[in-house]
Order: sequence, then C-alpha cells, then structure tokens
Amino acid sequence: YRKLTGYHGYWPVDMRNTEPRWGTMDEFKGMVAEAHQHHMAVIIDFVSNHFHQSNPLVAQHPDWFSRLELADGSPNIRLYDLHPFDTWFDAFLPDIAYDRSSEATDYMTDTAVWWIHQTHADGFRHDAVKHVPLVFWESCTRKLNEQITNLGQEFTSNIASSTGSITVTKDQLEGLPPEYVASH
Repeated sequence: YRKLTGYHGYWPVDMRNTEPRWGTMDEFKGMVAEAHQHHMAVIIDFVSNHFHQSNPLVAQHPDWFSRLELADGSPNIRLYDLHPFDTWFDAFLPDIAYDRSSEATDYMTDTAVWWIHQTHADGFRHDAVKHVPLVFWESCTRKLNEQITNLGQEFTSNIASSTGSITVTKDQLEGLPPEYVASH
C-alpha cells in the first residue's frame, strides 16, 4: 500500500541541523543571505508532527511520543480521521504527543525560534498541520512574536475537515480544521 512512504525524507533525525544531502548549515545561511540581497524571502520546511525513529530524542524521551499500538493491540498507523493528533504516519515515524508533554512542546517551539534566529529565514512551511495539536501552534506563535510567515500544508481524507484559509494571530495557516481557530 505505502511502498513509497519515505520518498521525500520528511523525518527529522537532527532538529538543529540541515539535511546533509542538501548541504551544510553554513551553506544554508549563505543561501539565505544571498536571497535577501536579491529581495527574496526564504521559507524553512519544518516538520513538527513526528521524528524518525533514529532521532536520539526518541530514545531519550519516549514519553514525548504517542503509542504505536492502540489499547486493543491494533497498530496506530495512518488512522488520520480516527486519531488525527496521535496516529503514526508509519512504524518508523513516532508521532509527537504535545498534549502529553510540555517538554516536547517547549523543545520543538524553541527549535523553531532557533532556526529563525540562526539562519535569518523569513518563515516556515509546516508539514501536516492538521495532525499537530493547538498547544504547539499557540506556543510557537507566542515565542516567535515577530512578523514571520507560517504556511501550513494539509491533505485530508475527509473533505469536510478542510476549512480553507484561516488566520491565527500573525500567522497564515492553510487547511486547518475548525478546532484550530482561536481568537486572541
């Protein structure tokens, strides 16, 4: 069924480094600086829903992740409509359980801030936004407290859960279900 799950490599192993096949951190910083000289903005692709199982944080903090097996023993894989915030995309991609771990929320939102401060990028393209609980988005928005662009990618198997575009404070996130709408 999902033989090509990993064609894109969206599974962070090191949250504070570039993907080696795409270059070094210094090369990325240089590219951002060059883009800015030409009045272009740079958006970082940020995966906040899951890690790869080989990410050291998986072994160091198992409490940060949802369980691979449901209470009845069945696999918690690709149950997007039944368990949107804690289903795993695949058996090697542990899902971050933000609602159970404020430490995971702090780490990931601090990491988002770190990327902006280290690279001077202009914003984020967030992967799989409908699978990340509101607690992450509220914390991330609060910590970034500056004008940056946030774009969210979402594909849904349930067309009724897609809401088009909404605004959450300064950020523009596309395709979020209604439970994400918050007024500040």
